[in-house]
Amino acid sequence: MSLRKKIIVRAPGRINLIGEHTDYNGGLALPMAIDRYIEVTVRPRTDELLVLWSPEFGGINLPLQDLRPAPGTWHTYVQGVCHALLEAGHRLGGFELDAGGNIPVGTGMSSSAALCCATVMALNALFELKLNRHEMALLAQRAEHTFAGVQCGLLDQYACLFAKKGYALKMDFSTLQFDYIRVELPKHSLLLLDSAVKHSLAATEYNLRKQECRRALELVQVRYPRVTAMRNLSVSHLQECVLHEDAVAYKRARFFLEENSRVEQAVAALKARDMAAFGRLLNESHRGLADLYQVSCPEIEKLWRMAAVRDNFLGARLMGGGFGGCTLNLTKMPASGGLASLGKEYAEFSGKDLKHYLLKSADGAQVTGHNAAHQLVVADGPLSGAPAALNPQTT
Repeated sequence: MSLRKKIIVRAPGRINLIGEHTDYNGGLALPMAIDRYIEVTVRPRTDELLVLWSPEFGGINLPLQDLRPAPGTWHTYVQGVCHALLEAGHRLGGFELDAGGNIPVGTGMSSSAALCCATVMALNALFELKLNRHEMALLAQRAEHTFAGVQCGLLDQYACLFAKKGYALKMDFSTLQFDYIRVELPKHSLLLLDSAVKHSLAATEYNLRKQECRRALELVQVRYPRVTAMRNLSVSHLQECVLHEDAVAYKRARFFLEENSRVEQAVAALKARDMAAFGRLLNESHRGLADLYQVSCPEIEKLWRMAAVRDNFLGARLMGGGFGGCTLNLTKMPASGGLASLGKEYAEFSGKDLKHYLLKSADGAQVTGHNAAHQLVVADGPLSGAPAALNPQTT
């Protein structure tokens, strides 16, 4: 391997149109990559040292043999990817990594997953590991589990790696199969309103929700042992076996069943270009997240209420892990209409400035630069390396 070799990877953030907190329960979701990115550049070294640098957050130097979780830092994700690769039997050497981008941290646009996916793709190219995108997704997820303490599903990683511009992915997390669903919004916009409340998916509440859902399934299995997954539950199961035993677990599982159904309805609405129906589903999803899953907060509720009474907003919901971050809003064009009054009202309520982001769809992560002989090599398309078993369909 030439020491002049340099790999550049750009990985997108994502929004999730609908299907929140369903991935780790084997449910359905509808994520879409967005035109905000994390970019990493890696170069080989002759020693076993990792030199990790971010212009925004600083850097760290450490031996490859001294990987350790550092929750709360950006480089814990890079270290986690290296640890996952080594555990899987891949050989690495020392390298330098620079990371930067324009995905706002803590907004629910999955900057951490983009960093993990960009890192594993860059190291795959640098050390010629021959990983496919499914394997990269699993390794990126493993990094978050072990070095960030977040028991996340695969929604973020799949959206980052398999996305296609102009489409969302209808993901089935019980099989890891997906279809491409066209998202056409010529007269509408997808607008994020940032509460400026920074959430942390490593917080205990996220992992607690996963445990509460598992509790509901276990209570059903006492009477119905053949029910092996959340997807197999019914409302009657919950009312019979869970409601009187654990009211909290009942709420969590009830939300999951309803949200799963909303994903199917949202796909139908997008295919029919029925934006009014899609907006109603966003509102229903938000009420479920706030009342049944209980992952909202006062600032998010204020943003939702403000949107609900404005004519050019068709629907809105909390997006991401919860307890802060952004609301996803479906608006009529122009999306900027009324933002000044929204900002003033929100500042009076919270004392915080209201940031907003207008987003477009994007392709999945790609190697955008490969400099071994001072020339640029354009990478393969977003589906390179996809396992044949996934069999994605375009709709």
